[in-house]
Amino acid sequence: MRFLIASLALSLLASITACNSGDSRADPGSDPENPGGSAVDFGNTLVAPGTWPISASSTPDCIQDGFGHRELGGKDDFHPGVDTCDDNPTDVDAIAGNDNDDESGFPIHAIADGVISKVRTWDPRWDVDPSACPSFCRQGNYLLVEHPVLSDAFGGTVQTLYMHLSQGSMGFSEADVGSAITRGTVLGHVGRSGQGINTTHLHFGLLVGSHAGQQNRENFANPLHLLPYPKSSAAAVVLSRETDASVFDTGECPASESANDFPVLRVALSMESPALDLGRLEVTPSGSDETIVVDLVERIGVGSGNVDDFQQGCVAVEVEPFNESIQTYNIAFLLGGNWDRQTAFDVTVIDIRGNAVRQALSSGN
Repeated sequence: MRFLIASLALSLLASITACNSGDSRADPGSDPENPGGSAVDFGNTLVAPGTWPISASSTPDCIQDGFGHRELGGKDDFHPGVDTCDDNPTDVDAIAGNDNDDESGFPIHAIADGVISKVRTWDPRWDVDPSACPSFCRQGNYLLVEHPVLSDAFGGTVQTLYMHLSQGSMGFSEADVGSAITRGTVLGHVGRSGQGINTTHLHFGLLVGSHAGQQNRENFANPLHLLPYPKSSAAAVVLSRETDASVFDTGECPASESANDFPVLRVALSMESPALDLGRLEVTPSGSDETIVVDLVERIGVGSGNVDDFQQGCVAVEVEPFNESIQTYNIAFLLGGNWDRQTAFDVTVIDIRGNAVRQALSSGN
């Protein structure tokens, strides 16, 4: 699946690369079809567009957490989906042990035509006895919908996942597996069902390549592959240097054993919702053929996908909690390398639709 989605982005979508120096915007005026405009097409072209699950339209839902790195319990958690915001901001977080399954919010809609491929229903008794909860207990009430109409575009089975639905709100049961539904069908309502779920939200996921009714972590992809969203610029990038290599475990990054002043390059990215669409980051010291790659599509430099330490090889992650009030996401990748006093770098940021912006940036001394 990792290479399937990468091929999708590169072969079916136009990847237009622009170069500039020290600025996250593309050079203006280099597109003959758009004189004076951006050289990078940040349009809403989709291979197979769907509608957002809450708004049931092209209007993006408010986001609580995006796809990719986030902090969970002091560890790096690669979040395999998109969480909507709490739809009732007056709600306080659930207190551990309380039964919050009756919290119910906005209707949740199927984002495209499809077939119900799995339904699981939360048993309130598991609130009282969590040890009796089966493997899906954190997901609560959830549905999987297979979308045969999208399989050709993606080159494999496509499913969407709707989790934490409120108790009693689902209009489908296990007996409905195989039933056809249309885009916009109400599947249930936003809730907080599931073990340890303390806010009312929808977790929306996309799976490509897994068998119908199954969830394999390696098959999760960024749901923005299916959803329209506005975007006018690339992620803002700032480079800086650090000499403290204590962030790296020398067992995973052998180069950090060589010196106490092991050079560390900090690549900080800032993105605005809903365009949380980082696909790949490439950093190359100017004049070098050595490139450090972080790829959220092919899972390069992002850990195993489970909750783990904030390091994968010579790549470490610092991520701020998603700012729900202003819908921004800040993440920094700390890259270890043997570039000594190198300060000039070529940085390429590629989004999941294949749009690429290359920048010549300086990290300072």
